[in-house]
Amino acid sequence: MTVRIAFVGAGGIASNHFGNLEQIPEAAVVAAYDADPARVAAACRRFPSCAGYESFKKMLDSAHFDALYVCVPPFAHGEYEVEAARRGIHLLVEKPVGVDLARAREVQHAIDSAGILNSVGYHWRYLDTTALAAQALAGKPVGLVLGYWIGAMPQVSWWRVRAQSGGQAVEQTTHIFDLMRYLVGEVESVYAVGSSGLMSNWPNYDVDDASVVTMRLRNGATASITSADIAPRGTGTVGLQVYSRDLIVAVMNTGLKVSTPYHTEETLPAVNPYLLEDRAFVAAVASGDASGIKSTYADAVRTLEVTLAASESMASGRVVPIG
Repeated sequence: MTVRIAFVGAGGIASNHFGNLEQIPEAAVVAAYDADPARVAAACRRFPSCAGYESFKKMLDSAHFDALYVCVPPFAHGEYEVEAARRGIHLLVEKPVGVDLARAREVQHAIDSAGILNSVGYHWRYLDTTALAAQALAGKPVGLVLGYWIGAMPQVSWWRVRAQSGGQAVEQTTHIFDLMRYLVGEVESVYAVGSSGLMSNWPNYDVDDASVVTMRLRNGATASITSADIAPRGTGTVGLQVYSRDLIVAVMNTGLKVSTPYHTEETLPAVNPYLLEDRAFVAAVASGDASGIKSTYADAVRTLEVTLAASESMASGRVVPIG
């Protein structure tokens, strides 16, 4: 079965999906819409079957497709997903799924009511090193989790505007919060602090330069995840370290390290997690079997709840309970 796919949003992360879908014989990109017509034209040059549209509504009304990729900035999520769900169109949504929890839950309700297949772009879940980390942690009580996304500020203008991106913890470090939930468990409460003032030369910059989010997990573990966008370009630390007794499991962007007394074993990733994510979604739409999808929309909403709670805690100075 050929899975006919449309895109809303044709820049940035969408280009990554385009490259993956070119490697999946069952996938056919048949339609694209973006606020920038040049991006639509570029997308359709890659796929002979693709037609470009000047509005999302025209694409919905005119094109025939089975699945929609929603690859838009965080603030733009909501309407696209709801309208697609109402028409029974399956969804792959890029992370984070929004900047407003109530709106994300409205989308979740629309998805659940329609019974459509859905996936969210938390690609770290598809890494072979993540699977090995889960094996190493199986049955082990966890005492401490340390996470990091420390790097340079992304150059897209909406990223540095809190109302549009949600801030670094919501938009970027969300991968690490999600990986923690996936490997270790759910969050019970959140307390966070942030700092700013080092990036004031950038226009419209109102996100935190750095933040530390401390969490109590429901299994009793303590967790801390640090974000910062002030590091020199080309440097930084990205990943998650999980501590049990006599065991450290570190899933980093550079690979996996499993440390036991006097021994550390290192493993480099051997797969393209983005490609596996797209293959799993296309296969699910083709077969109706969603078992290969590792992150559903409902699951992604739980990650959003944690990161938005961190933002709330930074603003209020209070501990924020989850759930």
